[in-house]
Amino acid sequence: MSQATVLRPNHTDEAASVRSAMVQRPALSRHKVQSIAPSERQDAKAIACAVVHHLNGKPTEALNALLEVTPEFQTADFWAALGYIQSELGNHSAAAQAYSELVLKEPDAAEGWFQWGYCLYKQGRAAAALERFEKAASLKSDWIQIPLARAACHLSLKQHPAAFEHADECLRMNASYLPALFTKAVAFHVTSELEQAAALYRQVLELDPAYAEALMNLVTLGLQRKQYDEVRRYSEQLVAIQPDNTLAIEGIATAAFYTDDFENAWRRYTRLIELAPDQVSNWLNLGVASEKRGHAARCRPGFREGTRNSSGFLVRA
Repeated sequence: MSQATVLRPNHTDEAASVRSAMVQRPALSRHKVQSIAPSERQDAKAIACAVVHHLNGKPTEALNALLEVTPEFQTADFWAALGYIQSELGNHSAAAQAYSELVLKEPDAAEGWFQWGYCLYKQGRAAAALERFEKAASLKSDWIQIPLARAACHLSLKQHPAAFEHADECLRMNASYLPALFTKAVAFHVTSELEQAAALYRQVLELDPAYAEALMNLVTLGLQRKQYDEVRRYSEQLVAIQPDNTLAIEGIATAAFYTDDFENAWRRYTRLIELAPDQVSNWLNLGVASEKRGHAARCRPGFREGTRNSSGFLVRA
């Protein structure tokens, strides 16, 4: 029988799986209860209830209160609040609609254009989001979140030179701005400039040792380069802050397997199956690790379940 090979899930080998920077959203600040006229008492009550619910971490109740506001009082501040809360609830399409209403009422509201772009980005519409971010940039050139958002869009669109340009624009504003450092690292990573990517990920971790996305990308990078000591080190750091992170557990398992620590690999693949029972490679790898431990009987369930789940996928060992 030839030497067994661990079959890692595809996501660890694809550059496209690198965790990218997320567009950051500013805090809700626009609606102002004190500006409501006494004649609008019912609307004032609805807005006040929405604010209280928002401050108490109850976005659903805040949304329900806002929906009681009459059309006559649906001001720019109302649409800003509605858009923010819809976005907070993950209703990004409804939030985008609210922000489009906001900029109709206040065309020079940079925050409205930015938030509209954020909602479009969250829907996977990077090109449309980029247009809104560019409009926001024309209105507010010193807001560091705008070039960061533009860099994230350019990364999604595989426009890497522009992504580097906007990440560097952020860093000229603040050389220690972690999201920009991370975004530039991602740009290096997806363009296969792996040494530069690793150096920037490590710089991020020097500033924030718990920056999980940087740890995840260092694990992915180590798997790509088959540097299993690095994989183990960053996976263990990641597990320390996210015990059920499947990429970290997979990284420890893979590193253990390739350094002949089959007992540890078996334990980690068993844990991965508990967390992701439908992932075919976890079952297959459990079978391989069981076999390498000399437990032929225990390897059969892994191979059998892996083959069944993968619709006839054949394992070579």
